[in-house]
Amino acid sequence: MAARVFRASQSLEELSKGFYGCWKDGKWVRPAISARYRNRLRKETLLSGEEWPYDKPRKEMKPKMKGHKCDRLAAEKRARTEELMKKMPQMLFDYKMKINRKAWRRMMKLLFLHQKERGKDRDQEEEGNSITI
Repeated sequence: MAARVFRASQSLEELSKGFYGCWKDGKWVRPAISARYRNRLRKETLLSGEEWPYDKPRKEMKPKMKGHKCDRLAAEKRARTEELMKKMPQMLFDYKMKINRKAWRRMMKLLFLHQKERGKDRDQEEEGNSITI
């Protein structure tokens, strides 16, 4: 087996660039050695205690979320709803005041317009009654 490992390490140095295929100038360049032979070399190298430097770096695995999203977020939603319900009386009061303010303004506009019209009518009556000589 030692001879195999020695041969493997020799071929590793020679073939380190050609372990995986790649695209060059729009064409696929096949790997220099087959995947089966590459895996055998890797296994022998790792068994002999050496490090295999040709593996591609792997990304960190994200923790897989278990359960349904609605179940995970339910507690947060309940807490938020509870906070909003504590604020509800003040929110209702503000809303009613806003509506009342709008209604009050609308009423004042109508009254003011009505008074203006009544004032115009009086002015016209006074002009008609006045005698100019």
